[in-house]
Amino acid sequence: MRNIVLLLSTALAAVLPASGALVSVTFDDIAAGDLNTKGGGTGLSGTWTGTSTINAIANNLTAPASTGYAIATTGTAQSAQGSFNAFRQVTRSISDTMTGEVWFSFLASSPNSGSSAGITLNSSGNSPTTPALGVFLTSNQLSVGFNSAVAGTGATVTTGSTGLILGRLVINESGDETLSVWLNPDVTGGIAGLGTAAASYSAEVAGLNSGLNLIGVGSYRASGSAGIIDGIRLSNAIDPNQAFLDVTTIPEPSAALLALGGLAVAFRRRR
Repeated sequence: MRNIVLLLSTALAAVLPASGALVSVTFDDIAAGDLNTKGGGTGLSGTWTGTSTINAIANNLTAPASTGYAIATTGTAQSAQGSFNAFRQVTRSISDTMTGEVWFSFLASSPNSGSSAGITLNSSGNSPTTPALGVFLTSNQLSVGFNSAVAGTGATVTTGSTGLILGRLVINESGDETLSVWLNPDVTGGIAGLGTAAASYSAEVAGLNSGLNLIGVGSYRASGSAGIIDGIRLSNAIDPNQAFLDVTTIPEPSAALLALGGLAVAFRRRR
């Protein structure tokens, strides 16, 4: 019996999240329209606040099949899009401050060369010019701000297509923070299979030293339609491999339960 308990515990650890915070924002569980005063999502507290120019709109974004991204959503298919002609964002508090190694992902699409969409972390206000951390798809290029103004990384997608943005942030309260960001990586090989990041940074970012406690959703247009964002996820599970799965390919709960059910049947037959 002791061996059975040990094996079941191991199986549970493989399919259920380890301790740590998990943030998920899909926009599928709120009414369409202005994000201000709306809630929804998990791992967040309060409601969105800031500009009135970012709205929940119809339809989800879908990651490129080549990425192997496999997180499903439920509810009304929606994403978020701005309408202003300069950077604007809404922000919301993260329920449990995230420290240590944090993995994050989101989907973004820039409909034209003058649009942008992405996230900020620990950057308050409708229009921060030097975010503690900001990651965006601007026009067709991955752009990152790491304690400075947002600048292009050189990694691109086809204008109008959807990009999967994946990031790894390590917070060091007494030294340099590190950040690596990938654009449309193949996530099926786990962390080891990601390959070289599109951009990597290392610097002391004072705004991150106490952990992540605020997330911002940004979208604007210099011309044409604004950028679209969807499927935002952050995790700092104790096991970095689990945190990676939390934001990319974590199995459906039904699959996990089926796996445990199969183990239970096998043990009964053995006995």
